[in-house]
Amino acid sequence: MTPGANIRILPRLPYHGYKDTDYVDGIFSKDHIVKLVFDLFPTSWVFKKGHRIRVSIAAADWPTFDLHPKLSPKNNPGDQANIIPTITVYRDAKHPSRIELPVIPPKPRGTPK
Repeated sequence: MTPGANIRILPRLPYHGYKDTDYVDGIFSKDHIVKLVFDLFPTSWVFKKGHRIRVSIAAADWPTFDLHPKLSPKNNPGDQANIIPTITVYRDAKHPSRIELPVIPPKPRGTPK
């Protein structure tokens, strides 16, 4: 079942696949740099002066989704036999990285909601 299938959300959310057919073996292998472009799930947050944004990157969302069977055959994050992936984010002149966040300007004071 597609998340959000029973509710109407606009614009359509950017759901990404998590099925075996979505995997490409070796795509993230050592020394293979892959450019990833994807949408983040919509959210709303007010950032006030002095606030900071922290970005966390993870290789799994357990227990929401099973761990990849080649990395964790028993689907147990504590298993000593697991293969722990390393994620490298390149952010130099040759491999720039960025996150684009939309800015919604505040409504002028006295404007009705």
